[in-house]
Amino acid sequence: IDLKGKAIMLRGTTTATACVINGSDAGLPVLRCVAGETSLTIIENLTLAGGNALEGAGVRIVNSSPTIRQCRIVNNNASGPAACRGGGVFVQGGNASITDCLIGGNTVASSWMGDSGSAYSDGAGGGICVVDGSLMISRTTITGNLVRSSASGCNAWSLGFGAGIYKSSAGTLMLEDCKIQGNSLEIYAAASCNG
Repeated sequence: IDLKGKAIMLRGTTTATACVINGSDAGLPVLRCVAGETSLTIIENLTLAGGNALEGAGVRIVNSSPTIRQCRIVNNNASGPAACRGGGVFVQGGNASITDCLIGGNTVASSWMGDSGSAYSDGAGGGICVVDGSLMISRTTITGNLVRSSASGCNAWSLGFGAGIYKSSAGTLMLEDCKIQGNSLEIYAAASCNG
């Protein structure tokens, strides 16, 4: 779903478990706010699951400031050969907020195999990745998220950061009354050169 900059409310009628938007692993984020959405764009009482993208498989926010509340962002997968970010949520620019949500069971899976030169793999932010802008997270549980990074080949190397939350040196991340627990990093590299 691309909200196309509109100040609208996208809302489930009762609870987040009752209304599921499933991306069906179609190679796109489940929800995109990439056209200057403001805090008047409200996402509420929804489960956002089954997204698959390089960055922000569940929710991708770029230069936008949506309000996300009482949602479950679960079981999404940011995957690719390198620089995978934000299995659940990816933020680059804007001033977004997440309140009373569950960010759980999301994965960043970065893998690279090469026969020559360097094999490089990195992943960051299994639950949430903030590379720029501002994100306020309140009364939210971030649990069971995974960053898996693997590389094999000549001069292979692999990096992984922030299983629950990753924040780069730019931007602002504010947390209030949140639980961050049970998130995992798995990093593998196998270097072998023939000849």
